[in-house]
Amino acid sequence: MAFWLAPGEKSGANLAKNTTVLSDHLLTKRFSIGYKDMPHVIAYDVIFKLPVGERHTGATFEALTGYMPPEFSEFLQFNSQTGELEPLSDGPGEQPRPVVFSVPGGSHAMGIYAPPQAGRGTTGPSYGRNRFHAEKVVKWNCVFRVANKNGLAPGDHKYSMFVVVGDLNGVRESLRKLSKVK
Repeated sequence: MAFWLAPGEKSGANLAKNTTVLSDHLLTKRFSIGYKDMPHVIAYDVIFKLPVGERHTGATFEALTGYMPPEFSEFLQFNSQTGELEPLSDGPGEQPRPVVFSVPGGSHAMGIYAPPQAGRGTTGPSYGRNRFHAEKVVKWNCVFRVANKNGLAPGDHKYSMFVVVGDLNGVRESLRKLSKVK
């Protein structure tokens, strides 16, 4: 994978810490369209491979991100306790409930859901959202964090997620089913 910044570049006041444009990190993705009896659910697995020789005590994995047209202007969060969708601000920020973006009227919607993930020192999923007015785009993401004060071991960090597409009622129903899958 390429680094976000080239050596010597800045993001705000922060100078790039990398010394090369390309990293030794490997990202593997696998997805399938349809999950169980839900043909409009995309099962999505990602694996981040941390290389040998790098020493980190923490990592943030933005496991999956969706950039969508600004017409998906209604931001919602899925409450697994009630099975309902509730209003959500456009952030920016992360929060613990799965997010759904919809067009007004609900004819088209997309949501992201990740079941709890096992892993030593892993937190998440958390779900981010943002509206970029100048760029005319909205964004959701699914984020996991890993921490170990003694250092992260090299190797694989695997995360599983589901992207749900359809009308708003169909997305809500699929999220209800997915939240019950163990």
